[in-house]
Amino acid sequence: MPNYTLLFLFGFWLIIIACERKPPASDASAAALEKGLEIAGATQAAMSTQLQQAMQTGGVPNAVQYCNVAAYPIADSLAKVYQATIRRATDRPRNALNALTEAEAEVFERFQAQQAAGEPMTPIVHSLKNGEYAVYAPILLQLLCQNCHGQPSETLQDEHLALIRSLYPDDKATGYIAGDLRGIWSITVKN
Repeated sequence: MPNYTLLFLFGFWLIIIACERKPPASDASAAALEKGLEIAGATQAAMSTQLQQAMQTGGVPNAVQYCNVAAYPIADSLAKVYQATIRRATDRPRNALNALTEAEAEVFERFQAQQAAGEPMTPIVHSLKNGEYAVYAPILLQLLCQNCHGQPSETLQDEHLALIRSLYPDDKATGYIAGDLRGIWSITVKN
């Protein structure tokens, strides 16, 4: 006859282990995450608003020209406001300055794996030196973005691709569809 007491204790132990939660993030880490996500949202909103205005006034060619000259100044001005560093990074950059660093590549690969598995891509915060935190969040390609980052000859017109290549000869940022992981926000904040 089986020993039900041992079976019960083993089952109880399994339940305890399965239900054990990770310890909550530190208050500083949670505050950094909140601040980083606020910065990413504000930067995305500012860039999107300006980009949509550029598209309305001159279509995709105007939007491409706008991004070429205005994206970095918008991020830089918000970085000063928030006293943070703001980067958009990707494995397939249009501008080589947006290539992933080693740390960003690890986070990007994690997001890729989560997306491939159909899991939510949750933002990540890492503690750095001197009270700084790196906050990473996924950037998903939106429907409008396909005009410049989409499938060549399908959602990305050939004449627009030619303009992009004239401004970015080493461009790797095409071939996406809406919902694809386009890159990550990489934001460093002080707490």
